[in-house]
Amino acid sequence: MRRLNSIPSGGAALASPQRASYTGEAIRVQSRGGIPARLEWRGRSVSVRKVEATWCVQGRWWLDEQRSGTRRRYFRLQVSFPCGRALCVEVFCSKKRDAPTSEWRVWRVAD
Repeated sequence: MRRLNSIPSGGAALASPQRASYTGEAIRVQSRGGIPARLEWRGRSVSVRKVEATWCVQGRWWLDEQRSGTRRRYFRLQVSFPCGRALCVEVFCSKKRDAPTSEWRVWRVAD
């Protein structure tokens, strides 16, 4: 597993650009208390071994809360596949202000 650069608290570290892939793929997530525990990704069940970081981004945050749009909660996860392969994956849960449900997507992958 590649090491991600560390940064001060409250933000997200960036994986090395040469080793990171940005996907935006929709995934299914089983969570416990809002924290991902298992991902269904590309037809495979992927176990979450560790949550390394979490942070939130509020869309159009400079506007008042009623017009702020989408809120995303990001998670940097260590995951393992049934074959034993391990990856560092960043996923996010997107919730639009008026939407009844959330949507989960893979943001980036570093191996």
